[in-house]
Amino acid sequence: MIYYGYMKKCKFCNNLFEAPKSLYCSNSCRCKDYYYRNQEQQKTRVLKNYFKYKETNYEKIREINKRATLKYKNKKRFSGNRLKVLERDGHKCTECHSNKRLVVHHKDETGYASVDYNYELSNNKMENLVTLCSSCHSKLHHKLRRQNKV
Repeated sequence: MIYYGYMKKCKFCNNLFEAPKSLYCSNSCRCKDYYYRNQEQQKTRVLKNYFKYKETNYEKIREINKRATLKYKNKKRFSGNRLKVLERDGHKCTECHSNKRLVVHHKDETGYASVDYNYELSNNKMENLVTLCSSCHSKLHHKLRRQNKV
């Protein structure tokens, strides 16, 4: 289609073209110009939204999963005694008195994994459960494995 008017310079590529009421010689020049003008603004907007989403939703999801896992462990693996044992031991490891990464251990080795993953067979009485940090728990299991092999 030929327009009878005056020649214009394209705002993006500086080519001469003949068209009424247009700043660009083609749609691709218009899109490229828009992209280059807004490129920095879009990057900051995307990054801002990404970190906003990551901080809020990721942390919320993680907290929900943590609560659900603890509730499951307390109810299924320890017959509801997990929190009672932690409170009894003051939320500290009975070996090294650390308060980080705590686990509840079965003294008589009748835990979840030792009785063929059957919750009903494990001994979940309060006097059989003890609070340990994950480091002391690993050391204890390592020691018990070495004693059984010898």
